[in-house]
Amino acid sequence: MVDRTTEAEARLRAMLQRVFADGVLEPHEKDELRQLYTQGGLTAPRVRVIFGELLRTTYARVMEDGVVTDDEKRELRSIVDGLKLPPEMVPDEVRRVLG
Repeated sequence: MVDRTTEAEARLRAMLQRVFADGVLEPHEKDELRQLYTQGGLTAPRVRVIFGELLRTTYARVMEDGVVTDDEKRELRSIVDGLKLPPEMVPDEVRRVLG
């Protein structure tokens, strides 16, 4: 049986994919995210881990062909800025790409 926290983590991951699919985190989407991890019983450290996973996964996909386009930079930037990731959560390689 899946516990409530694990289920909330899975829903958060799915929601992050959905809200960043268009490259823009809208205010109502921010509210949805906040509501999900608050009501899902997720701790702030766990949410940060999941945010970091999204950034690393996106970076890996961006780097698959070895060329980073302006659109891909915007995608990475929208994650960093939209989720208000502090500098220590942004890996050095992502910072280099973002300039």
